[in-house]
Amino acid sequence: MIKGKEVKDNELKREDLLAVDEVLKLVSVAMNKRDPVLIICHLDLACRPEEVLTLTVGDFVRDALGIRVEIRRSKTFRRLPHLSFSLPYVSCWLNIHPLKDEQMYRCG
Repeated sequence: MIKGKEVKDNELKREDLLAVDEVLKLVSVAMNKRDPVLIICHLDLACRPEEVLTLTVGDFVRDALGIRVEIRRSKTFRRLPHLSFSLPYVSCWLNIHPLKDEQMYRCG
């Protein structure tokens, strides 16, 4: 007989999650220019922490609608969401990023 993994109830409740105003407070007190981008981009993309932490400059692609993000290291499948409210933060970061001129940040 094959046994599967035992499914555990997720004990995380809605009130345990950060509210948008709490996230914005985190962004406002970040110690460097990269951290607010990671925080707000994580919220905007609604992805897992490892998905946002493994993004590279080359995963951000400019197109007619703004910037889309290639999330290739997804647990489930590859996806290409567009940024919405994090767009200004990401644009500023990409403009000052040390690798911005190495053609990793491409236009699609």
